[in-house]
Amino acid sequence: MSFRCWQVGLHIQHERIVIVALQRERVGWSLRRWWSVPLPDGAVDRGIVIQPDGIVNVLRDWRCELPLQHQVAMAFPAARTLQKAIPRPALTLRERDSTQWVVSNTAKRMEMDAAALCFDYTPDETQREYRVTVAQQREVVALQQVAQKLNLQVAAITPDASALHYFLPYLDLPEQGVVWRDADAWLWATDKSWGATGFSQAATFDELHSQVQQPLTLCTAQSAAQPHIDPWSIIVKRQPPLPPDGDAFAVAIALALGAHTW
Repeated sequence: MSFRCWQVGLHIQHERIVIVALQRERVGWSLRRWWSVPLPDGAVDRGIVIQPDGIVNVLRDWRCELPLQHQVAMAFPAARTLQKAIPRPALTLRERDSTQWVVSNTAKRMEMDAAALCFDYTPDETQREYRVTVAQQREVVALQQVAQKLNLQVAAITPDASALHYFLPYLDLPEQGVVWRDADAWLWATDKSWGATGFSQAATFDELHSQVQQPLTLCTAQSAAQPHIDPWSIIVKRQPPLPPDGDAFAVAIALALGAHTW
């Protein structure tokens, strides 16, 4: 791993883009910079890029501040994804054949054209199935267009809830999950699953806990009655001033922790 590389997490929210850049040093994580960039009107709808050029224009100055060596992980709204469990075929397939099998099988079950969908999957050996995540191809492509026009070195495009996995090693108990409160939903991740749960489905932390059925740690720097973790505390070297609304940067920090390809 190169210690000179900036690992960057970029999270498009409702009214702004929050970004965190970290650098791995021998003593631990070091904060390089953080940014909060207002969004132009109409450029984003519920976290989905509608006008890529509008996003590119507001991020041009920010892009100039990145060093040559950088890796960016970009958030994709978990609420705009669909997760499915697909039984694995009886025969053992090569990786390329497995991918094609998952794509065609999932598209058939959803009664949609595979070309209109974007897939990611992981094998679950205990259940003999594939855990498949599906998103609209056009929505992922819009995010890719932003990255290409800004000449970003993209390590991953990750569902925002899934990115919270990167906080799990920092929790006191390994069986716990982590949850973060978005503007209109709970984003949560455990060691085996993740998701976005709207407030209409779980109005309180306790209701969410009952649904997930696993101990949860709230991701916040504020005092809380529930078990909680401050995402900024993971960063060993952080120079003030930190953002006054630090909780809003939780997903960006998680993405930065995982933004590498080596």
